[in-house]
Amino acid sequence: MTLHRYVLGIDQGTTYSKAVVLNYEGEVVARSVRQVPRYFPQRGWVEQDAEEIWSNTLEAARVALADARVSPNQLEAIGLCAQMGTAVVWNRSNLRSIGRAVSWQDNRTRGMCELLNSTRTEKVAAMLAGSFVTNATGPKIKWLIDNDFAVQSGVAQGNVAAGSMSSWILANLSGNQIFSVDYASAATTQLVDLHTLTYHDELLSLVEVPRAVLPQIRPSGDIYGVTSRELFDVEVPISSVLGDIPASALGAGSTRIGDTTLSLGTGAFLLNNTGEVCEGPGVLPIVVDADGFEVVYGALGSANVSGAAVEWLQSGLGLIGDPTEVDGIASQVPDSGGVVFVPAFAGLAMPPDPYATGLLIGLGQETTRANIVRAVLEGMAFQVRDMLQAVSSGSGQVISSIRVTGGASASDVLMQILADTLGVPLERSAFTDSAAIGAAFRAGVGVGFWASLEEASGMHRPNATFEPRTSADRREHRYVLWKKAVRRAQHWET
Repeated sequence: MTLHRYVLGIDQGTTYSKAVVLNYEGEVVARSVRQVPRYFPQRGWVEQDAEEIWSNTLEAARVALADARVSPNQLEAIGLCAQMGTAVVWNRSNLRSIGRAVSWQDNRTRGMCELLNSTRTEKVAAMLAGSFVTNATGPKIKWLIDNDFAVQSGVAQGNVAAGSMSSWILANLSGNQIFSVDYASAATTQLVDLHTLTYHDELLSLVEVPRAVLPQIRPSGDIYGVTSRELFDVEVPISSVLGDIPASALGAGSTRIGDTTLSLGTGAFLLNNTGEVCEGPGVLPIVVDADGFEVVYGALGSANVSGAAVEWLQSGLGLIGDPTEVDGIASQVPDSGGVVFVPAFAGLAMPPDPYATGLLIGLGQETTRANIVRAVLEGMAFQVRDMLQAVSSGSGQVISSIRVTGGASASDVLMQILADTLGVPLERSAFTDSAAIGAAFRAGVGVGFWASLEEASGMHRPNATFEPRTSADRREHRYVLWKKAVRRAQHWET
């Protein structure tokens, strides 16, 4: 029955839209990747073209199917995951986006969030399990309503839809028949009570976002509907929608309470499956998975810039011609030569400071290109150590090993620097497209293609383990320099 049957996983991320075709054995039969441009209209602002994103997401799906020589009528289901925290607004009637999407990396709402936090009651803090943050969708929607006349007019006419990227892709996949959002993306709007996973009138009133523009909230394991026949000539079930971070963890095989996954993409995200809602400074409570019966929460630490720093080495500084050159260059030196890089291009998530700036410090005439490239990799790793401490404190768990996935994890040098910086062993996933694979796993379980998430994720295959090699004294010495540089970078724009 499962012979010649497949599942399609779609991952709409910040930098790429990806699609993978999986067979019953969990093997990637084909994959397709399409780059997603970002736009920077002014300092601290990051935007994306929602129409462009939908076009290349659809293209990635069609090319993956063609390369796999799989007909859409051989698909059991489609699973979707998407970047969380990005705000998209569109016309309900014609499914056309209104203006550009405001990325989760964008920090234009920092003043709004400060004001919201200054008036936040204990009840609101309890519903959020923390504070309002700039990478939440809700304040971005409020900003668009206040500052875009077309959005204002549409809201007044009752013809505007506003939501996360998963809602936008779902609407397009279904031919405008589905207006829904998964639990994880809904939770990152900060318009939702984390404990009930429903919109709350007090939060909506405080942020000033009308309930009428927002999508229906549904569990990630729901069968959301079917694709429009116009897309694939058949109607294919859409049987799961996830945030890209939980999907990445699932694709890496992290399904048990206590499992910890580090996703290294445009940003860096450390997710610890806690089971229950937990909170702490620099920790964002997140929904890891949900079906009709159970909700699993996690503690998330994040960094706005990770792999994007390597992109900056290429497109911003011209120090590398291609990201694949990083290992060879960084290996030319044993360390950064005292150079420290703080990748706060969009502020700092840990410690939380939307006014922090990017910083490259410790330069001397002896500094080489290799020192700077290695300093960038070390800066990426130091951020993760800050996250690890925050997540471990917030969850109350001792994290003794981490599964690592995402495009940047392909760097052996970065992986070893991470292991040395964190002081824990790292297991690298063989699946570079773990978010798309996690979305496919969840969708396959939803339609009975696989019996359980444990069966599906059990097909995860690590390809390498990295053990710490440096001494504890050297680890702490390097970390002290990092903290000193972070203090210099903080509050730059205040």
